[in-house]
Amino acid sequence: PPPLVEKRPPSPSFDSTKNLNAVPATKTPQNPLDFLSTISTCVAEREQEEASKKQQEQQQQRHQQQLAATSSLAVIQDNIPKSAYRPILPNSANDESYVGQRNSLGQRHGKGAMNYSNGCRYVGQFLHDKRHGFGKCWYPNGCIYVGYWVNGKRDGLGKMLYLSGDIYEGEWMGDQRHGVGVYYCTDGVAEVCRYDRHDVVGEGVQFSPCRSMANRLVDGRCVSRMSLEKALGLCALMGIKSVPTRMPQF
Repeated sequence: PPPLVEKRPPSPSFDSTKNLNAVPATKTPQNPLDFLSTISTCVAEREQEEASKKQQEQQQQRHQQQLAATSSLAVIQDNIPKSAYRPILPNSANDESYVGQRNSLGQRHGKGAMNYSNGCRYVGQFLHDKRHGFGKCWYPNGCIYVGYWVNGKRDGLGKMLYLSGDIYEGEWMGDQRHGVGVYYCTDGVAEVCRYDRHDVVGEGVQFSPCRSMANRLVDGRCVSRMSLEKALGLCALMGIKSVPTRMPQF
């Protein structure tokens, strides 16, 4: 019989280029500071998005209030006789005249039109004999205000046409410009500023008449030129979404 031959499994191939003493690669642990920095960046971006969304909602709310106020004034004027708009002379025998709603005490209360002895003429809403709500007032010096009133004083959103032709449109408190507003000059310049009881405070933006250039304002003073992109960003922080393009209409 043929001799028995023992079958052995083939020996594994040997790769001479492989380093047997090589240490297997391990994953480098992440730096905790980098991890915290990533989290902080994400939180900051989310807060910025929420702040931007809140500003847009506030701007839309202001726009809706202005539209509602405009329609409210139209309704008030439609319900008042045209004879009520006749101005009276100061210190005249009539002294004062009022046409409109009253409460049980006989006070001007509701919608009405009032001619004052000093020459002022007001059409709008009253509360206990005081201008309160939305209304329009013509002053004897030629100024015109249309907007909100609280206890007889300009308070809330409103706009004023001055004798010089300049127009301010924005927030009021206690008969003074207070809050964010836009001041339109007769030469076409528009300034977006923040007011504190009639005084300009903090940073603001001054747009050229053609709106192609912008200056940075600090406390009402022009300090430097700034790009339109930065100007719009600063306006957005104050709640003004776009460049003031035209003079408000009265």
